[in-house]
Amino acid sequence: DEVRFLGRMQSAAAVNADATTLVFKNLPQKLTATQLTDVLNKLGFAGHYDLCFLAIDRQSGSCKGSAVVNFYASWWAATACIKAFGYKLEDKRMVVSIANTQGVTATLKERERRAGMAKMMVHYWKGTSIEEMTVTQALETHMRA
Repeated sequence: DEVRFLGRMQSAAAVNADATTLVFKNLPQKLTATQLTDVLNKLGFAGHYDLCFLAIDRQSGSCKGSAVVNFYASWWAATACIKAFGYKLEDKRMVVSIANTQGVTATLKERERRAGMAKMMVHYWKGTSIEEMTVTQALETHMRA
């Protein structure tokens, strides 16, 4: 079907671009970062990504409908395109594409650069588990690793 075809197209693009960072769109407003990491883990990606940033509206605390996830390898990102594209969350189906900014360092620096984003929370792999921390803390942790 068309959804599977689109997922495969994004997967091929991820491999060709050696992309590790993806944007997940069309996410429900009530989705939390913890719920998104639970979905990623359920789809078989536990331990294969090191950054999950869910865009949250500062006023309402609701999901803005998108997230950025960085995988350890383009192979995992390509697999995520196939498995997550069209995955149903509540009444929405996820859309997955390659992020313009690639890699943990570049993604965190881009978020930190934006006004007020340094204090936004992200989920970052810290040794043995995913932990919630600010963008600045994640960048510092990543640079020390």
